Amino acid sequence: MSYLSNAIDQLLLENKMSGASLARSSKINEAQISRWRNANQEWISPEDLITLSAGFNHRPETHARLLYARLQDELIGPGSRFIGLSLEKIQTIPPPTTFPILPPKAYNNLLVIANNITTNQTVREMVESIAKLCQKQSLTPLPK
Repeated sequence: MSYLSNAIDQLLLENKMSGASLARSSKINEAQISRWRNANQEWISPEDLITLSAGFNHRPETHARLLYARLQDELIGPGSRFIGLSLEKIQTIPPPTTFPILPPKAYNNLLVIANNITTNQTVREMVESIAKLCQKQSLTPLPK
C-alpha cells in the first residue's frame, strides 16, 4: 500500500471512474496506472503526476492531493519524523494501513462501507447478509 495508490483509488471513487476510463482521459497506459494503484511502483514523475491529475479533472485540488500523496510516500528514513506535510482545506488521504494488508480496492471499499453503514439502510443490510453467510459457511466463529 502507498499513499499514492490510496489517493488514486479515492479519486477514482469520487469521480466515478475506472482505471480504464482514467487511462483514456489521461492518455497514460492502463498498465502503468495499475502499477501505481497496486503500489507495484510508488514513484511518479512530476510530468506524469500532472498528466494523471488532468485525467481526473483540471482542478488544482486534485493535483495537490496527488502531489501530497507522492510526497508522503517519499517521507522515509530516520530523519523523516522531523518533516511534516499538510494539505490545506482539502480532505487528506488516509495513511496506508500496515495490518491487515489489503489491496487498494478492498481498502477503499471498506472505507465506503464504514462511512455509509450508519446512514444507509442498503449498505447495513448488505453487511448483515454477508455476516450471516459467513456464519453459515463457518468462515467466522459462531457467537457463544
